[in-house]
Amino acid sequence: MIIRIFFLPLLVLLVLSCKPKAGEVESGESAGPVSVPETYFSNLFIRDCCGFTGGDGTYSVFLPDGRTVWIFGDTFLGTVNPDKTRKRLSPMFIRNSFVIQDGDSLRTLHQQRPTHDVSMVVPPAPAGGQELPEDSVWFWPGDGLMEDGKLKVFMSQFTQLDTGMWDFHWQKTWLATFSLPDIVQESLVEIPYSELNQVHYGHAVLEDESFTYI
Repeated sequence: MIIRIFFLPLLVLLVLSCKPKAGEVESGESAGPVSVPETYFSNLFIRDCCGFTGGDGTYSVFLPDGRTVWIFGDTFLGTVNPDKTRKRLSPMFIRNSFVIQDGDSLRTLHQQRPTHDVSMVVPPAPAGGQELPEDSVWFWPGDGLMEDGKLKVFMSQFTQLDTGMWDFHWQKTWLATFSLPDIVQESLVEIPYSELNQVHYGHAVLEDESFTYI
């Protein structure tokens, strides 16, 4: 027992003493990881018009026909000027969109109203009421998956509580289902457990042969 007590700290000290000092590189070793810009997807998604021109919160799902659906959160539409500015739209951005990649081509999916653009998926209107504006209640998307020939995407509902930029609050999680190959929304189902246990489901999906982990 005494040998073990004193031997382990000594071993740690010996290992630490063998480590090179900051800035030193041992012979034959590289100076560290090297970052290289990914040019293909950068060139594909840096666009100046015609649908998606910027977004965040990115997920992707590979579809059975070889296409990929890219799922974005806040999404800029409209034209980007040569000086990298953009015309201010109303709304300035929508809260979610899908971009369908088919080879080297992209097609942006979202809803439209007579006077303005709308997100691909919006929260249901209150009973007997009109659709709520997306600066008050909205969906930010989570991960997606294929199940029974359908595309399913988790949607997190947020509401704006006050006027500050960060004065929003997560409320609940929904699951949206889309038909294929046309990618039309078929249903939107609230996940009841999210309000009961306050678990924010759907930020990542892992599938294996037996289970789907969310």
